[in-house]
Amino acid sequence: MTEVSAHEGLTASASATELATAHRWVRAKFEGLQETKPAEGCLMGGLDSSQIQKNEVTTQGYGLYAIASRPLRIADQDYPRGLHFLSEGEVVVHLPEPADVFEAIVGVDSNRVTAFYSNAGRGSVIATVEVGGQEVFRSDTMCEGMVGVPLTVQLGGATEFVLGLSEAGEGTVQRVNFNQVDWAEARVTLASGKVVWLGDLAIGPVRSPYTTDVPFSFCYGDRTSRELLDTWQLKRSQRQLDESRTELLVTYTDEETGLQMRCVAVKYTDFPVVEWTLYFKNTSSNPTPILENIQVLDTCLERGGDGEFLLHHGNGSPHSGLAPQTPMQYAPLETLLGHGAEKKLAAMEGLPAGGDLPYFNVEWFGEGTIVAVGWPGQWSAKFSRDDTNGLQMRAGQELTHFKLLPGEEVRTPLIAMLFWQGDWIRSQNIWRRWMITHNLPRPGGELPPPQLEA
Repeated sequence: MTEVSAHEGLTASASATELATAHRWVRAKFEGLQETKPAEGCLMGGLDSSQIQKNEVTTQGYGLYAIASRPLRIADQDYPRGLHFLSEGEVVVHLPEPADVFEAIVGVDSNRVTAFYSNAGRGSVIATVEVGGQEVFRSDTMCEGMVGVPLTVQLGGATEFVLGLSEAGEGTVQRVNFNQVDWAEARVTLASGKVVWLGDLAIGPVRSPYTTDVPFSFCYGDRTSRELLDTWQLKRSQRQLDESRTELLVTYTDEETGLQMRCVAVKYTDFPVVEWTLYFKNTSSNPTPILENIQVLDTCLERGGDGEFLLHHGNGSPHSGLAPQTPMQYAPLETLLGHGAEKKLAAMEGLPAGGDLPYFNVEWFGEGTIVAVGWPGQWSAKFSRDDTNGLQMRAGQELTHFKLLPGEEVRTPLIAMLFWQGDWIRSQNIWRRWMITHNLPRPGGELPPPQLEA
């Protein structure tokens, strides 16, 4: 767990990038404006038995060598930037615009596997670079301890090229792969003159632009909202609530049955937060068809090729007032959401903090989102991981199934989302600051004093 001092917690503030991310998401989901993203570079492809490491080498083992990170190292020279290949394979470098030249220093990495005692001098590997399907660089056979080989490759306006690594020996299967190669100081100079460091590129695929799919769903008369909303009358409006908040109103009306659905969202300019609630009203003189399975949160998160989704969540209190206290009450928990994984969280016996807490933080490589379900009753949430890079999040009041009589109106739970980058502990402090700034009551215009229980 990352430690954050009290001072850092109090001063944590949202970055311009976090605010921009939240505002792009809001524009797509609630204002219906399709996001257009500039071209981005990334690293695609694969190594035979490992992932690419960037700007450092991370090793895992036992005892003193359980987890260690260090710079790339060729012979006795350390390098702070570049790519580390733990095995043979090919990696395609995708660039955001045409490029002029690629430069690097390539060699076998010197580490406790390749250079430890009797392993010194191990490795037998050839590095290559291909542009437009043509090989434009091929190294001699490289072994541990040999000085790095500088290379300069003219790219001639290409927007992608391939870094290759192949076994130069007889291909004998080893228990440990000694062909661990660094592309140190690997960089591309684009035609515009901009320099792109390969160690700063994301592992692809790059995240798709945010879609205009609404972040909620429901079923109405045996049809889903995905089918229905495009056929309903749509109106949008907004109004300024104060200097930091804007209310966005999205109204859908089914002219056939008179059902009106209002989504009332609030976006913030001082925090990367958006919150929304749904309202359903019967404006006709007849009962509506059955309205059910209302998911006030139903949206997909997408990561790049780096890392995996990690769900930070927590236990609630015992679900009965007579239940004994346990050490696991309010305990923080983590669940890794790999391909095909599912995780369900829910209240118990209608108590919102019974069973699971209605607050969770979804983290992936260097970023994430906090979600809270505001509802004083039975709620549930489900996280479903697909087979690519997506995570579907659904949450709302559990087991909705009803019809509305003429003039009746109901509301859903409130959903609040915060978008963050960097460290997840820091994100919790930004969330706390948002809660204090915009949600904590101020009797007499002052924040209440800290509450302590003896």
